[in-house]
Amino acid sequence: MLFENEDLKELLQTEMDKASKACRKLEEQLAALPEVYDAEIHSLRDKLSALITAHDSEAANNQALKAELTREKRQRAEAKEKLERALRNAAAVVTAIRAFNLNLHDESATAAAAADNSSMTPPYKILFLDIDGVLNTVKGGPQVVFDTVLVRRVGEIVQQTGCKVVWTTYWRGFEDYITYAFCRLAELPVDVV
Repeated sequence: MLFENEDLKELLQTEMDKASKACRKLEEQLAALPEVYDAEIHSLRDKLSALITAHDSEAANNQALKAELTREKRQRAEAKEKLERALRNAAAVVTAIRAFNLNLHDESATAAAAADNSSMTPPYKILFLDIDGVLNTVKGGPQVVFDTVLVRRVGEIVQQTGCKVVWTTYWRGFEDYITYAFCRLAELPVDVV
């Protein structure tokens, strides 16, 4: 029985050596084979880096678009505010002109009815303010001419003399100043326009 065990051991050892050699041979063959998934891995890595680059580019574009949208909203709000301010000024001018026309018409009708044939007195007094001369001779330009103190002084003169103000100019560029002057005078507590 001992002899059979020895034979069996030798046989097993021989088989193990054969199996070991076969395993080494298979390992060498596997190592020699090209990687099947290597190309796919490289392709996927390239796609991933392209996706990351595209994502970063889109994020930068989105930031630029958000900044542009914010800027446009701000500009639109400023333009709207400017138009509303111009509309308020225009409404004040129209109101002042309408009040002037109505007041002038009422005063003219009253004066015409009260006037007799022997004395023809004018129904109203007018204070002519020439914007050309005022703006061309005052240091500091329009902001000095339309200073609150000067506007009040014009109001006091008008109140003392009972006259109406007429702005005159030969320059088309000063029409905005006339509008602004009417608005400033309309702010006074007395009717001067």
